[in-house]
Amino acid sequence: MFIILRNSKIEAIDKKLASLLKTDLYTISEVINIIDLQIKSLKEETLKINNYLFTVKEETVLSTQDIKIFSLSLKKQHKTATTTEKISSLEISKAQTTLEEELIQAATELGVDLETIKELKKELFNMFKTEKENLKKALETQDYETLHKTAHKLKGAALNLRLHNIGKFLKEIDESSRKKEDIKKLSSLIENFYKYIHKLEAENKNKINIPSHIAKLIKETLKEYKSSKNLKKFNKDKKYIEKILNTKIASPQELEELIKENK
Repeated sequence: MFIILRNSKIEAIDKKLASLLKTDLYTISEVINIIDLQIKSLKEETLKINNYLFTVKEETVLSTQDIKIFSLSLKKQHKTATTTEKISSLEISKAQTTLEEELIQAATELGVDLETIKELKKELFNMFKTEKENLKKALETQDYETLHKTAHKLKGAALNLRLHNIGKFLKEIDESSRKKEDIKKLSSLIENFYKYIHKLEAENKNKINIPSHIAKLIKETLKEYKSSKNLKKFNKDKKYIEKILNTKIASPQELEELIKENK
C-alpha cells in the first residue's frame, strides 16, 4: 500500500489502503500527519491510523516535481501508546525557548540528525503557507469545521517536531474554532500566528545571495505580474526561480521581500 505526496500535500493513496481504513482521499489527508509520516519512516517506527499499525518506508523516486512516495505495510496491533498520544499528554513548557533550541531538542528526543530536523521544519513552514489561503477562505465563510480541522492538523505537525511555542498558537486557534467563538477573535488569532511565523522565518533565515542577472529576472517577473495580474503565468515563472534559488516562494509579496533583503 502507498501514499503519494506532491508539494507536501497528499495527492493519491492506494485503493487497498482506502478500503482497509474505510475512508476516502479527502478524509485520509485530514487524518494522516505528513511530518509524523516522515519521522516514522526515518526512525523505522510504526504509524497508527484508525486503530491500525503500519510500518512506513519512504521510497526513492526521480521526478521533475516535489513528489514523495511512502509505502505502508500493515503490522499486528500493539497496546503501546503511539508517539502522537505521548506528545498530546506532554505539558507544554512555559519556558520561551528559541526556534533553534527547540529544533536541537527535537533532534535529541527523536534520535534524528539536526539537518534532517531542519528539512522537516522547512516542510512544516511550507505547509503553514499552503494552508494560509484555506484558513482565510474559512474565515470569510465562517466555516468553523475547516478552521478546527486545519488548526488541529497543523498543531499536530508542529508538536511532532517538538515546536511547542508554535503549538501554543495553534492550540488556541484549534480550541477557539471548536467552540465556535467570535469570528473576529479567530481572525485576530490567525493573523497573529502568521506574524509570529514570519518573524521566526526572518530571525532564522539565512540570507540568499542572488546574482545580479537573476535579481534582474525576478524584478522583471514582478513588474509583469503587477501589470497583468496573471497569477498562472507568475506561478510558472516562480517555479523556475525557486529551482535557481533552491527555496520555496509562497507569493509575489514574498518574492518582492526576498529581493529587498538581497540589497
